[in-house]
Amino acid sequence: MTLYVFIAANLVIAALCIWAVLSPRVNDGLFGKLALVFLCFSAFACAGWAWEFPPTVDRSETVMSVAVACMAVRCFWIKRYAGRARRWARRKRR
Repeated sequence: MTLYVFIAANLVIAALCIWAVLSPRVNDGLFGKLALVFLCFSAFACAGWAWEFPPTVDRSETVMSVAVACMAVRCFWIKRYAGRARRWARRKRR
C-alpha cells in the first residue's frame, strides 16, 4: 500500500512542479524555477525507481513524499483559489 501512496505522492509533486514552472502567478525567479525543475525530475525518478524496485521503498520515504506533496497542494491552493475563497467568504458574511 505504501508503494502506491509513494508513487502517487511523487507524481503529484511532479505535476505541481510543472504547474509552478509554467504558471505566471509563481514569481520565484530563475533560481526558483530551476529548483522546481530539479524537484520535478527528482519526483519522476523516485516514482520510477519505486515502480521498478518496490522493496526499496521505506515508510519514512513515503511519509516525507506525502508531506512534500501536501505542501505542494497547499501552494497550488494559495496561488490558484485562496483569493477567490476569501472574497466569497467576505460576501457571505455581509
